[in-house]
Amino acid sequence: ETADSEEATLLAIEMLTGRRASQIVLPLAGGDANAAWDQLNEAHKVSNALAARIDPHHSSARSASGFGLVPGRAYCVVTSGEIPSCGRMMRMRGFTTDPEWRGKWSD
Repeated sequence: ETADSEEATLLAIEMLTGRRASQIVLPLAGGDANAAWDQLNEAHKVSNALAARIDPHHSSARSASGFGLVPGRAYCVVTSGEIPSCGRMMRMRGFTTDPEWRGKWSD
């Protein structure tokens, strides 16, 4: 996605939810999963609508696409939390034309 389309996605999320939108590009520079998790939870604390996107140029992009996630595409993060014995999880929603997530905990 281009910067213009990323901005348009955030604007659309703001118009749809009535909340300020934030975006997290995964993985973060340096691959710090704890920092990404902290950003995600901070955004939820202040009631931001949150979009997450996998960097299409990162080495993890190929494995993400194997699970049905589209690198470069923004997904709405509906909620996140830690579940005992399961670990950290987040619920994401894509667009109707996106492929279905096929990873662990998919529905």
